[in-house]
Amino acid sequence: MTFTNALTGINDQLDNIQTSIDAINSSSNSTTTTSSVSANDPVVLGILNQINTLGTSLQSLFDSLAAYANKYGASIQTWQTTLQTTSESFA
Repeated sequence: MTFTNALTGINDQLDNIQTSIDAINSSSNSTTTTSSVSANDPVVLGILNQINTLGTSLQSLFDSLAAYANKYGASIQTWQTTLQTTSESFA
């Protein structure tokens, strides 16, 4: 999974969660608000499922970042050291 795809997926899931919360708050039943919905309400369960999916996507993003760091970290460190040494030689 690329960083862009992972971030897009995370953003979409956050939008879905917000849409579900907005639906609860704008319900025509004035007694239904986020503070009065029971934990086993289907909408609440849906939001919890979306949060779980979001967690999975975040884990994928972190895995991608770790793989990137493992693949390129040593090269980046070498480049940084080379640049530092080069800049010091001109100082």
